[in-house]
Amino acid sequence: MKLVFLNYGFFMVLKVSEEEKAYITVEPGIRFRIENIVGSLILGIRLELPQLYKELLKMQTELQKLYGYDERAEEFPLIARHSPQEFPGLILKMRFPDVKASMLVFSSGNCVITGTRSEEQLKKAVNRFVDILRHCGYEILGEPELKIQNIVASADLGKKLNLDLIALSGGYNVIYEPEIFPGCIYRDETYKVVLLLFRSGKVVCTGAKSVDQIKSVLQKLYEWLAQIDAFLEE
Repeated sequence: MKLVFLNYGFFMVLKVSEEEKAYITVEPGIRFRIENIVGSLILGIRLELPQLYKELLKMQTELQKLYGYDERAEEFPLIARHSPQEFPGLILKMRFPDVKASMLVFSSGNCVITGTRSEEQLKKAVNRFVDILRHCGYEILGEPELKIQNIVASADLGKKLNLDLIALSGGYNVIYEPEIFPGCIYRDETYKVVLLLFRSGKVVCTGAKSVDQIKSVLQKLYEWLAQIDAFLEE
């Protein structure tokens, strides 16, 4: 399916790929997927947020009228919010079939972008935002500086865990207080990543800077758990 937004050539929208929703498998059978990527963006220009907000509202209204969406339809395709009395930045939500991301945009030209599930989708969201700015009259030369600040992933080790043993063996790197939180908090000093370990074998990973880093830290974790015999028999 292809949707074409009249007068907005940069909104040529293709059907969503299922790639970012799929699990990735690494040895020895660890499955994980990306839940969210947070990136920082430096445009290299200053933005006049009040004027940009007006342009985005026009764009938003035209697109909603074109496709018959009422004021309650805030998930498609473009939503902008700017209340400088409450928050100095502009909030932009992109909800296109091929790009879903939220952005905090500041007058300095610095931005925070979140909500994508792959590095490819993050870059696509940035390109879409740059196209929007150009449509609003901004001239952006060269490539904006994009940096991944945090990747959140969920994983399944495929085996149940002995959290008490993990807590005893992990030393200062592990915090386990089951009366407060049901999982172990494991800090990997090498990769500067925090892992939440649950008895079911499910893991939440936060603080990674790349997919390769997630693969490495999960494999390192698995090897350590096997070494201390923390896997429970089924």
